[in-house]
Amino acid sequence: MARINFSQVEQSVASIANRASYTADFIYELLAAYGRSKSSIAKLRNGDANLATANNEILQKDVVYFKIYPKDTQLEPEVYITNDLVKKYHPRYIITTDLENLAAKDLKKGTTLTIPIRDIDRHVTFFYGWTRNEIIEEKEESVLDRKAADCMKDLCDEIEKIIVDTYRLSGNINSEKVEHLLHKFFFRCESRP
Repeated sequence: MARINFSQVEQSVASIANRASYTADFIYELLAAYGRSKSSIAKLRNGDANLATANNEILQKDVVYFKIYPKDTQLEPEVYITNDLVKKYHPRYIITTDLENLAAKDLKKGTTLTIPIRDIDRHVTFFYGWTRNEIIEEKEESVLDRKAADCMKDLCDEIEKIIVDTYRLSGNINSEKVEHLLHKFFFRCESRP
């Protein structure tokens, strides 16, 4: 599968959005928009790669489980229902639709999406895992990094205060000496097993 960049995905998904109505072929267009190969989509469409047993379902190993429900079905609870096929073939996404609305769950990230299909272009990043150019969520990591940096700053300030207070009594203190002692302290901390 050739790599596809984000702007190409945005353009392809935009061509799917804002239609008056949708058919079951919507899933094939969505897969193609995210760069899935034409041959794998063709195999899925003609049934060779479809591992699902019912007519209103599509299942491709490690990729998608797609099911069409009657109009006005509550779709969101349906993405949490896992059958034996989903457990066996581990699709990345479970997608349920009544061909007006869509509910989806990313089984890798545990995130869900419930939208009208016509608004699919506003949620391009949700299915971006299909491109294998995953967008990594950095919010949680950056919050933890920030907390660690704040703790280190507080520790440095506390140690600097102790050094200054200790050497103030001897009258032998300057900023270079404080910096040297801080470096020495942290170097020794790193060197310990």
